[in-house]
Amino acid sequence: MKKKCKNIDITDAQTVRPWVEDCIRRHKKRHDFRKLIQRHGVTKENYWKAVNENDFSLIEPAIDSIAEDAVRQIKARRLELEPVRIRKQQDKTTGKIRMIGCECAMQQVFDYIAVHSCKEIWDARITMQQCSSIPERGQIYGMKLIKKYVLADERAMRYAKKHKKKYVRKCAHHAKLDVRQCFPNAKKEIFLRLFRHDCGNEDIIWLWETLMATHETEDYHGFMIGALVSQWAAQYMLSFLYHKAMTIRYRDKKAIGRMVMFMDDMLVMGSNRKALLLAIRELTEYAASLGFEIKENFMIHKLHKAPIDMMGFMIHENGKVELRGRNYLKARRLMFRYQRKGYLTTEQCKRLVSFKGFYKYSDYSGNFKIFKYAQERLSKGGTKDGKSGVFGTAGADPVPAAG
Repeated sequence: MKKKCKNIDITDAQTVRPWVEDCIRRHKKRHDFRKLIQRHGVTKENYWKAVNENDFSLIEPAIDSIAEDAVRQIKARRLELEPVRIRKQQDKTTGKIRMIGCECAMQQVFDYIAVHSCKEIWDARITMQQCSSIPERGQIYGMKLIKKYVLADERAMRYAKKHKKKYVRKCAHHAKLDVRQCFPNAKKEIFLRLFRHDCGNEDIIWLWETLMATHETEDYHGFMIGALVSQWAAQYMLSFLYHKAMTIRYRDKKAIGRMVMFMDDMLVMGSNRKALLLAIRELTEYAASLGFEIKENFMIHKLHKAPIDMMGFMIHENGKVELRGRNYLKARRLMFRYQRKGYLTTEQCKRLVSFKGFYKYSDYSGNFKIFKYAQERLSKGGTKDGKSGVFGTAGADPVPAAG
């Protein structure tokens, strides 16, 4: 690939201003960004007026000032940043302890500049099959992509059978691979070596090197969780796994027919079980050369016997989409609780609403009344019925549980 970003000038305030504005718009309500905005000439009264009345013109002078300050630091080759803080946090879903990074507001501005300036590289390297951390490419996008592959395979099989032609299914077998601790175990030096090969702009390379170096602490040495540059750096490196997978061959045929990636979770599909197994082993060796370790606890399944379990959905051979078992059970318990007691607490409403997308985009055809109830209670801030943090009215109409 030819070197990219040669004509991107991150030492020009007008170039970086739209990226700074994107960052401020997204995070303007946070206390650290409030302080940053006020330090750059916006009064406290104008700040709150801009936030409450959604009048962004009141903050624009601060955006210009922040962009000029960022350019000044890049030109001087010296970023004036507060030290990054690392804190431990338990994942409520999996129970895992994760090391989460906390950057100052100005460093997050530089993160946005670094990421936006490399759009040419992301467009060239990151594939459409990578379905996380990228705008408009989340769980629903990934589920629909898998469903599209499965249905296309099914239609081609029916057509071949009808016209008595030979067709080998591309999605006959599937396996789900996982990278062990993708962010903590990622190697910055490998990323920077690959990045220098693709980037032809010394200013951008220097900015990435400097930002990644700030993530180094005594206890942490990988990509820092919570940083925008880490998110895109990981996607960039994982794209090499996809390109490698599509080149692996078995008996002069592609060993992996389809591949979909949800950050470090990878779904590989193929027509031949032995070919798929050999391809996974070769892909594991290649991943090790990039500093990643693919877990060995994968299993290869036949699609007509076991549906694809990915991104919270179960996709069957005929294209039917269901909820993942544990998500279904968690949501069902909340529905039954509402039927029994006639109300849900604030936390329970939040948990139930988080499952709505899985029901909405699956083939579930039941009643969505309970989701509407939970959303309305949360949007109103809740009408207390005498219980602390409890929404609802005793004896409320029961809602049919999912089935």
